[in-house]
Amino acid sequence: MRFILFLLSLSFLVLAMPVRRADDVLGLISALNDGLASGQSPDITSTSHSLAALSTTTTTSETKNQIAIKTASIISHLADNGNNEALKDLIVNIEKCVPGVDKEIYRILNVGTIAKLRANGGSVAPVLNQAEVKVTISI
Repeated sequence: MRFILFLLSLSFLVLAMPVRRADDVLGLISALNDGLASGQSPDITSTSHSLAALSTTTTTSETKNQIAIKTASIISHLADNGNNEALKDLIVNIEKCVPGVDKEIYRILNVGTIAKLRANGGSVAPVLNQAEVKVTISI
């Protein structure tokens, strides 16, 4: 009887894990976005490394949209920063954790921000160009 209860509780834990990982991604992105909004110095590299340590997870469309909105806000804040490599790594690691979120980020980003990122060169524009191709193909 104890063994059955143990297996049952273990199955509930396993089912809850993808939601937990999605919440971890959202929590990391939210913390970075909130820090930028309050004028703190961004720590993109540590957030990116933390995201790289997480595994791929399925998310609800609502969570994916929240992650995309907060990431678009981060990109808008940092478009002129010049730290394009760290920003690119952040976007790539978010996409690894939450597949398909790059298309949502591209849809949400302001056209002016996209133009600014492309004009600045760097490595963010190619990542966004791939997201643009995914959006165009899926329509």
